[in-house]
Amino acid sequence: MVKQRILQSLLSVLLLIGSGFCLKLCLANIIAARPLMSIVDLERTANVDNVKELTKHFNRMQTAIKLFPSNANFYTLAGRYHLLLNQSKQAEYSLASTAQFFAKAIELEPTAFQHQAWQTHYLYQHFGWSKDIDIKLSRALEVGKYEKLSQQKLLPIAFENWQKLSKTNQLNTHKMLDNMFNTYINFFRQAVRVAEKYCVLDLLVTHAINAQQVNEIEAKKANQRRCK
Repeated sequence: MVKQRILQSLLSVLLLIGSGFCLKLCLANIIAARPLMSIVDLERTANVDNVKELTKHFNRMQTAIKLFPSNANFYTLAGRYHLLLNQSKQAEYSLASTAQFFAKAIELEPTAFQHQAWQTHYLYQHFGWSKDIDIKLSRALEVGKYEKLSQQKLLPIAFENWQKLSKTNQLNTHKMLDNMFNTYINFFRQAVRVAEKYCVLDLLVTHAINAQQVNEIEAKKANQRRCK
């Protein structure tokens, strides 16, 4: 009888702990829902004038992190808002602090491609090319070379710095291109647009899987005048 009561007490404690865990997670997700819905439009339109709105969303993410600090996605989302606030020229939002959010997300989920892609994109945009970027790019390509977000964020970095890339990064970029050429047509055309911008259209020819793709690449090459 005593053992049974002890077991019942332990079970009650575990259920209470579990309920608290679930409650915090649910509440944190509710708080993060509005910032999550708003971030893409804010990034797409580069609308950093409404500091009040950005600050409100960022503060919500801070609250969500406090409630559930083991959710890596919260840190990456907070980092994206922090970056927008920095772009709005608010001095209190430093770039160094932005880096800490992405780094924490990677610490919690080191194999999740989205954290690696955002960190590499952010570091390159604000500090330019370096050996450290090459290392970060290597990790990001390794875990996310077939993901749409990685293709959007990493392919421009790879093409702009093609001659500086490590052999591993060049190989993984070619694997990324294979995937882009073999999936939806808009992925292929995205690769062409980026290659045209950075004058590396020649890199695409061997990835073409049909005559249509070859013709589109050759047409872009023929009309490209600003590349040496």
